[in-house]
Amino acid sequence: MQQQHRILIIDDEENVLNSLKRTLRGESFEVITTTNPQEAVTHAERGDISLIISDHQMPLMTGVELLKKVKTMNPTIIRIMLTGKADLEDTIHAINDGEVFRFIRKPWDDIELKITIRHALMQYDLWAQNQMLKCEVRKQHDILSKLENEYPGITKRGEIKGGKEVFVIKEDSLPKTIDDLVMEYFPVKTPALARRE
Repeated sequence: MQQQHRILIIDDEENVLNSLKRTLRGESFEVITTTNPQEAVTHAERGDISLIISDHQMPLMTGVELLKKVKTMNPTIIRIMLTGKADLEDTIHAINDGEVFRFIRKPWDDIELKITIRHALMQYDLWAQNQMLKCEVRKQHDILSKLENEYPGITKRGEIKGGKEVFVIKEDSLPKTIDDLVMEYFPVKTPALARRE
């Protein structure tokens, strides 16, 4: 089950935060708000948010400075900036430098805001899924490397682009059946084994 997203909105004006919370009521993510940039930094350190929306003009720290700091601490957090017309040039630079995923102009359009946030969270989910798949591939590669070390010659080594080594099991070289090896290295019933019982 996918964990519920949490988004953080930071603005130095409480009325803006209250308005954004009302606009986003009923969405499938949790909304937390703050007027304090340091609180946003703390959330970034903890990694307990998926997305941060920051106003650009704030007295303690500009939105660009804050989002740049968040990116350095935790680049997985999606970053969106609320901006007025006067801040547009700074915002475009921030987008080009990779500090900001999107910007939303004040006064915002409620539908556009919701669509932008949903799109950002979809990007976050894709990134998370990609990381999970990479982790699985690394695990499988490690297992096949271990098999090759224990039973030299059972895998056919080859190379793909980028110099990454790949392994292909040669069944006729195995001292055990594939099913035995699966049970040894993945001690959970596989669908293939379950169908035979």
